[in-house]
Amino acid sequence: MIGRKQEQPAVDPAAVRLAQLTARHDQALARIEEGLRTAGRDRRTADVLLDLRNLLRPPERPS
Repeated sequence: MIGRKQEQPAVDPAAVRLAQLTARHDQALARIEEGLRTAGRDRRTADVLLDLRNLLRPPERPS
């Protein structure tokens, strides 16, 4: 009907925040992987990036 607003479905703020954090997590992992590809002979940088990547990766589930 004209003049009536349709109700918007309720958005769970926790779900929105989780989606934002997941996207940032994925971006961080992508940047770390890129850094590892371009680190070359700089072992310190590579070691730090490897440590960060290991911290950010979710633990593997046993089969």
